[in-house]
Amino acid sequence: RGDYLLGVVTPIITPPGGAYAEPVTVTITTATPAATLRYTTDGSDPSWFGPALLSGGTLTIDSNLTLSVQGFLDGVGESDIARETYRFALPAPTLHADRVGSQEGAFYLTGATSVVGATVRCAWDGTEPTTLSRICTRPVPIDSTVTVRAKAFAPGWEPSATATRSFTVSDPVVATPVIALDAGRHAARRRARVTAA
Repeated sequence: RGDYLLGVVTPIITPPGGAYAEPVTVTITTATPAATLRYTTDGSDPSWFGPALLSGGTLTIDSNLTLSVQGFLDGVGESDIARETYRFALPAPTLHADRVGSQEGAFYLTGATSVVGATVRCAWDGTEPTTLSRICTRPVPIDSTVTVRAKAFAPGWEPSATATRSFTVSDPVVATPVIALDAGRHAARRRARVTAA
């Protein structure tokens, strides 16, 4: 004849973890009546002193985290820990062109995101943007026809989907001025010649 350790039934977290594009409402349940469900959101084990829910309670999750839930009940052993990890991707950024002169002229490219603290990075060499690509949340001068790819990045978030937009520059672009005078100190006044091709 054996001894059996009885405890709270392991909680169920619905929906399960995974990748989500929008905030998700999670429902936590256990089949043990009157059990208290305690949880953490940093991956650590729950304890008697953590935040609590009753069976059927809900949490709204809107950022990357690992939800750990354990059931407790006086006089009964605690449940096994249920864990689910939720990941959220940033929304795709938008790309804007501030034209200089005409609608077909050179422009300043700016990437924008709706998430505070996120950074938009751009690439126009045919590659996918990475965390090492040029930051374009600040204006970037563009003087030729390009196809720009942009992604948003932020700590604690999955990178956004790639936003792609093509921009045409057909008007002549004034070349960068050239100053014909050596840099440095001069003993007397000198004339500087400024030309542009």
